[in-house]
Amino acid sequence: MAGVEEAHRQRIALVLLLIGTALLLAGVAMVLQHQNTLHTPQAKSVTSQAPEAKLRVAQILKESLFALLVLVIIFGTGTFAFLRWSRRFRQRLLRRPRPPTPSEDVWAMHRLPDELGPTGDMDPTEHEPDRGD
Repeated sequence: MAGVEEAHRQRIALVLLLIGTALLLAGVAMVLQHQNTLHTPQAKSVTSQAPEAKLRVAQILKESLFALLVLVIIFGTGTFAFLRWSRRFRQRLLRRPRPPTPSEDVWAMHRLPDELGPTGDMDPTEHEPDRGD
């Protein structure tokens, strides 16, 4: 949704999520209503005459609606996580670069532990490097 303000993006996402949830709940309600009509005394006499194929279709419908619900939840969670990650990545990518570390005299700041004197300061007279003469 390029070119859409952040507040509008959130509203659009919320509306789409509510519509998807309402459709899934309507499907679940229809399955539950169908199950309730199957358990009434009048339906038991009709069900005994109804072929097993209709019952199998109803069972497949129920299982597919449940699978769809699980997939929508996984998709929604994954989308939410991806959007959060991408926003933070974009902020990190577009931020002003940090000023460079001063590097004029880096080696003067570096001291090896064996070069330190007993007071913790470097004593240049104690450790003169061997020149190999």
